[in-house]
Amino acid sequence: MHSFLALLLLNIAISFICQPFVKYFTIGFLSHLGLDILNKRKLRLLYPRKKGFSLKLCPANGMVNYILFLVGSALSVAEIIIFLIRIVRN
Repeated sequence: MHSFLALLLLNIAISFICQPFVKYFTIGFLSHLGLDILNKRKLRLLYPRKKGFSLKLCPANGMVNYILFLVGSALSVAEIIIFLIRIVRN
């Protein structure tokens, strides 16, 4: 599931359900891959090729992962609050 082939196949499946969601899914999927490539574990981005890619900057259970989780969570909560405020105002 961490490959460009998975991105393509999932985009095709999502386009059958709701075409406008494809671009948002693609952005989320690519940002997920971008963060995962920092991990020490290799990603097989060009699946089915065996070669994997990794920048080996941080382990999945390390401090960087935890900080990114906290920042992402805070931004998500802020976005939800802003969205709800806009709904209430309208």
